[in-house]
Amino acid sequence: EDIAYGLAGEFRWGGHTRPRFNVGHHSILVAYFVGAECRARGLSRLETLIFKLEAILHDGAEGLGFRDLPGPMKKHPLLAGYKSGESALQDAIQARFGLPPGKSEIVGLVDRRVEATEMRDLEPCRVSRYEPYPMRIDVAMDAKEAEEAFLREFHAIQRELAQLRGR
Repeated sequence: EDIAYGLAGEFRWGGHTRPRFNVGHHSILVAYFVGAECRARGLSRLETLIFKLEAILHDGAEGLGFRDLPGPMKKHPLLAGYKSGESALQDAIQARFGLPPGKSEIVGLVDRRVEATEMRDLEPCRVSRYEPYPMRIDVAMDAKEAEEAFLREFHAIQRELAQLRGR
């Protein structure tokens, strides 16, 4: 719940989108499209749910105090310690939920395509080398909507994982 609350209040790219678009909404989109990508690849339901769990939590460190800084800032040498701290917290979050450290190929690809979609629809002056999804982002969820939707998706994934694992 802390992660959902934090992500819902954290805006993408340091708040530089129009309309302001929160990281919770972004995470929900990534989880949705990861599910679609897993189905397209013919992955099992268990594999799909594990990747969707990784997807919904992929920016979890940003919900617990780290910021969604614009990419050029994150890559600046003066912020190397910041990035390593964020990565360590993200790895700890993933370990807490039984996920390996780092970002899987499938979540990384979908994250970049969702980002390209956000750039096209929310920051048209930015361009991505990744192909955006055909869907359009016309409305940004407010913080309460994003928090509630994030928690619904997270708990649905957790419930189904528990059922498949016989717990």
